[in-house]
Amino acid sequence: MCSTRVLIVGLATTQGDALERALRGAHLEVSRARTAPELWSRVARLGFEPPAVGFIDLALPETLEDDFFFAVQRGLPAASLVAVAERVAGERAARLLGLGVPSLPLPGSAEVLVELALKLSSHAALTSALEPRARADPGGIGALASALDAYAVRRRLSSQQRAILRLYIAGNNDKTIAALSGCSVATVYEHWRRMARKAGAAHKADVIADFHRFLTQGAAVSEFHGQGSEFS
Repeated sequence: MCSTRVLIVGLATTQGDALERALRGAHLEVSRARTAPELWSRVARLGFEPPAVGFIDLALPETLEDDFFFAVQRGLPAASLVAVAERVAGERAARLLGLGVPSLPLPGSAEVLVELALKLSSHAALTSALEPRARADPGGIGALASALDAYAVRRRLSSQQRAILRLYIAGNNDKTIAALSGCSVATVYEHWRRMARKAGAAHKADVIADFHRFLTQGAAVSEFHGQGSEFS
């Protein structure tokens, strides 16, 4: 079974430890490189499994140089990189974005970064798993719908639950999903809980992780063919 790999660069503090625990709690594989030399050593290591997502601590002095990020992008070409810091000045955030690396202040809860990692890796997995379909469907709409339909059939999601998952993957938070669905946020939470139970879990993050595993197993398209579209 494939799983999401997340690399934490820096954050050799209680914040980094808390983030690692939260990521592992969501069934993600986590590796740490507390310094830049440790990062280069890890990337050069034979058999190194590249991550899907990399969180980079801007407190590392090497991150002040553009060449650092160019080197990381060369070494981890498939990873979605996100720079994090206690505070990120607007000028620095703009420069990083120009390098193709979005940045954000460290959130108060590690769960926010867990959700971000799941979303970034799910998007990457969807693109990879459905690449042949994506070429035939440049907008990606048909490919995404087929993947969601296949997953919904496997987990016996209701039409409302499928819609909630689709809206989440499109980048909406629960408050926005509730508004778009014409229901309360509490109802959205309840649907997440029920979806988690159908996946043999308990939390929203487990549903996203389960969907990601479904994609990375390469079953998202093949299982849809020949299946019905009635959800219980």
